[in-house]
Amino acid sequence: MSNFCNNCGAELFEGGTFCMKCGAPVNQAPMPQQAPPVQQTQQPPMPFNPAPQAPPQQPVSTGNMTKDFIEKRKRERGQY
Repeated sequence: MSNFCNNCGAELFEGGTFCMKCGAPVNQAPMPQQAPPVQQTQQPPMPFNPAPQAPPQQPVSTGNMTKDFIEKRKRERGQY
């Protein structure tokens, strides 16, 4: 048995089963050191502020009007 802890190097007391400094078991190989967890940076969510939009408009219904009649009306009104 060694007189020093395999994990932290602290002096061990005779007959002890654990290191008084780090708590590692005396008769085991040193505990592997783990890398600290990687923190993933995440952007905060963007506030939801949609642009104002005009209300939906209903399509103009032509009913039973024929294409010729619609074109005639447009010419009369100067829309053509």
